[in-house]
Amino acid sequence: MVKVKHDNKFAFKAYQKLVTELNPNDNLFFSPLSISSVLAMTAYGARETTQSEMYKALELEEFTPQEINNYNKKLITNLPILEKNTKLKLANSLWYNQDFTFLPDFIEASKENFFAKVSPIDITSPKSIELINNWISDQTEGLIPEMVKEIDPYLAMWLVNAIYFKGIWHTRFDKTKTAKENFTTADKQSVSTSFMNLDAAFKINVNQDFNMVHVPYKNKKFEMVLLKPSQGKTMVDLQNKLQDENVLTEAFSKSSEANVSLSMPIMKIKYKTKLNKTLEHLGMVQAFVPGIANFYGIIDSRKTYISKVEHEAVIDVNEEGSEAAAVTVVDLVTFSANPGPVKIRFDQPFIFVIREVSSGLILFMGQYNKP
Repeated sequence: MVKVKHDNKFAFKAYQKLVTELNPNDNLFFSPLSISSVLAMTAYGARETTQSEMYKALELEEFTPQEINNYNKKLITNLPILEKNTKLKLANSLWYNQDFTFLPDFIEASKENFFAKVSPIDITSPKSIELINNWISDQTEGLIPEMVKEIDPYLAMWLVNAIYFKGIWHTRFDKTKTAKENFTTADKQSVSTSFMNLDAAFKINVNQDFNMVHVPYKNKKFEMVLLKPSQGKTMVDLQNKLQDENVLTEAFSKSSEANVSLSMPIMKIKYKTKLNKTLEHLGMVQAFVPGIANFYGIIDSRKTYISKVEHEAVIDVNEEGSEAAAVTVVDLVTFSANPGPVKIRFDQPFIFVIREVSSGLILFMGQYNKP
């Protein structure tokens, strides 16, 4: 049976790879749930080694395709209704080249298990880009208005996931206490930015490796968890510690409530990346190789492969709460004769996640390095 721990293991593996691609003062923010959801939907139509590599990269290799589909169906059904004061939207879609015929089993499975909107498109029409971007904008409440810029002339299908989250803090920060203070970057630069301040009871875990604070949203069904290195430790030390995903899981369970004077910066992060190298690093190789990738569970009339997996995520954290969205787009293209090349103060860099509390499922994960 697929469990949250498998999704979270993928989250940490992806984080460890993405963080190596950052410049020292770059910020990182992504949704492992968005990435895993759309890739699981895609993988159902893969076959043989291509499929096994995709499931392995997602930490799902021990499960059957139907078990994986059932798990995703459960998440999409149950997570958005978990807390009425928190708005959570999970949506999938398939946009397919109208000149091709796709296998009905894949289309029906996408509708049944991922609640995917399925639409034909004319890849020669610029309006197709407008259609998909309008859908993405609607699903992300306008936070990501334009994800797709162009249509590959060999496009067979776009597979898309969108996730939107808006939560109000359980105890809101008093705007009158927000003040300009200094944030120290990894290279010891001092940058002035706006800090929110709140004295309240929070669950914390303070140990020799890191300081952790749980900041709950309304009714405590969801929370933001912030971690910074302990005195004498660095972000590299913390990242190395978190290579074992059990460290954080155990830290969550050992947190206890205490009176805390919390200071944290107002954050606005926009992050966009191409995930091909990250996924290849995690073992998903064949899916990107023209002539080798096997997606005969989607279309059996011609060779197809994934040309790119793109991800964009944004977050706005202020005194009221947090608003976040992410989109992952998988470009499935046809094989051509000439394919392209294959006081706990968070005043220094810190990691943060947004998760569902009862299961521990991580929805978003990020690293804040510089205002």
